[in-house]
Amino acid sequence: MKIKILIIALLLFLGVYGSIHVQSVNQGVIDDYNNFLKLARQYAEDNLPYVSKGYYLQAMAINSNDSEVYKEYISQLDKLSGMSKAAAWRGFIERYPKEQEGYDKLGEIYYNSQDNTNLYNLILEADKKGMLTEKLYGYYDVLYYKYVWRYNNLKSAGTYISNYAIIENSTGYNYLFGTSLLLEDNLEYMGEYGVNGWIPAKKDGEFVYIDMTGNIVARLKESVTYLGTYTSTGALVGIDGKYGYMDADFKMPDQLEYEAATNITNGVGAVKKDGKWALINENRELITEHIYEDIKISENNICIQNGVVFAKRENKYIMLNSLGNQIGELEFEDACMFNGNEPAAVKINGKWGFVNADGTMSYEAQYQEAKSFGLGMAPVFDGLNWGYVAEREGNLEYVIKAEFDDCKPFTDNGYAAVKQGDLWGYIQLFIYQ
Repeated sequence: MKIKILIIALLLFLGVYGSIHVQSVNQGVIDDYNNFLKLARQYAEDNLPYVSKGYYLQAMAINSNDSEVYKEYISQLDKLSGMSKAAAWRGFIERYPKEQEGYDKLGEIYYNSQDNTNLYNLILEADKKGMLTEKLYGYYDVLYYKYVWRYNNLKSAGTYISNYAIIENSTGYNYLFGTSLLLEDNLEYMGEYGVNGWIPAKKDGEFVYIDMTGNIVARLKESVTYLGTYTSTGALVGIDGKYGYMDADFKMPDQLEYEAATNITNGVGAVKKDGKWALINENRELITEHIYEDIKISENNICIQNGVVFAKRENKYIMLNSLGNQIGELEFEDACMFNGNEPAAVKINGKWGFVNADGTMSYEAQYQEAKSFGLGMAPVFDGLNWGYVAEREGNLEYVIKAEFDDCKPFTDNGYAAVKQGDLWGYIQLFIYQ
């Protein structure tokens, strides 16, 4: 019984002693933390940031829970040459991932230093963690309109279709796939690829269809001087300024009756006869009579985009649908074809504005020259140079400054063809890298 009492007494003593010892150790740690912090602040006040920094680090090694202490530490780093403020705020985010200030401060540093890549990645990180603020999103809006050069020194640069663009360099034509040349050898002519990926091309003096590797996949039964995009019903052909449509088996028409013609896309093509234009369907049947003075045609030789044809009659352009019926009541002095489903550029009373596909104006005419929208931006001319505008609080404002001699709309992959001097190239929006 006495032994049992002694054991219990011993355990109680050890428990009390242990508790006192733990409290003593904890108090010692707290004292160390407070002393380090006191010294850090003292040396900071004495303007000795390098010494102060060291004591802050020792204090935070003991207790890293106080984010305000870390901010004091960062304030000392600001005074030291060669110390990265960005690295300091990155460390703040890693220590305190739920404190919004870290993301905003780091974003401001990246923005002011034009570190676009890190700024973009930070915005994505903040969005993923639920820490995206209006300030950070404002940086994203700026980043959207940053661009990088992707290709230049071209004689001509076509608008991208999907991820392909027809270019002309000093030795001939080729396709760009992204920013790489598709073919090993440049050709004398290239058109838009069609069914089965067939590309109309002129190779060694002959108009043929090639595939994406440059191999000839089809030859015509007769020699031509123009070859259009191949479709399931055939293709446009031309011989010495006369045009018609061969069938899918390459059988030539009995007569090339047109003075000009377009590829047939989305069931609509345009043909010119006796000085007047008409619309036709994919069966080469007339949709309209030959009554139009002009039809707007794209660089890929098509006449309809976004379901709209711009046709000129009595010296004014109107909008037609695929059935040849007029869309809306507006008339224009000039027009650019639609680029996707965004507003198209039109000229009214000597100025350029933008029209919707339903025939209503989206932005009033105010520019000397303009081209159709793409990716929310439109090329406009300020009298000296071309740049890009986008909507800002109901108004159009420059988002890419006027610094080009010419430019084309952006396409879905973020590319736009631009001209500086006599040569063309491509820029790509930063966020599409």
